[in-house]
Amino acid sequence: MAKLEVYRQAVQQILSKYGSYKPINLNIEVQTIFDTERNHYQLVNVGWDNDRRVHSCSIHIDLKPDGKVWIQLNNTELDVKLKEIDLKLSKNYTLVGQAVADILRKAEPLHQDSIVSLFDPIRKLDEERSLIVEEIKKIKAKQAEQLKAQELLKIKKQVQDELQKFQELKDLGVMDQEEFEVTEAKLNKRINNFEKLYSLKTAFERNLISQQEYISRKAMLE
Repeated sequence: MAKLEVYRQAVQQILSKYGSYKPINLNIEVQTIFDTERNHYQLVNVGWDNDRRVHSCSIHIDLKPDGKVWIQLNNTELDVKLKEIDLKLSKNYTLVGQAVADILRKAEPLHQDSIVSLFDPIRKLDEERSLIVEEIKKIKAKQAEQLKAQELLKIKKQVQDELQKFQELKDLGVMDQEEFEVTEAKLNKRINNFEKLYSLKTAFERNLISQQEYISRKAMLE
């Protein structure tokens, strides 16, 4: 237990340090989530990027009772690289502006070649940034698929447990065969319509539909 407590304190300190870094987008908040009872620790980004809802996990660490540390997810290296590139881009744009202003102030002619060369570092940074953004998109897409698979397993387990309960009621004579088959078909409908239900849930979480519309559509699918 002493070893686990040391790990617990270390993980909280690390995540707190990362959580203190402010995103360039001030509309995004970095939250540290510490479940000290079950030993789940996450660093989460929450907010808005223009009209797009942002809710993503950068770090997810679990501490197991046997003293093992499971790093479920770590996207911080890519996030840090992206922030560094954004800072470099901002600095380079400032340098370009200053260079052009100096030329104009000296009343010297603006040559296209000299101006284009000023943008070479920016072009390279933009290319590097695009590659990192694509990599982050792939990681997030993979995470989404994993969450979707976990949700499906959860639904199947719930349906299986409920069917077992109703099977016991049927065996006891509390429920007849016809009633059991109707209930079974209704429960299996939740699995068959999982794709639509999951997409509906995603649309609601992204504020694409209202809560009332979500509840109404969900009831029809279930």
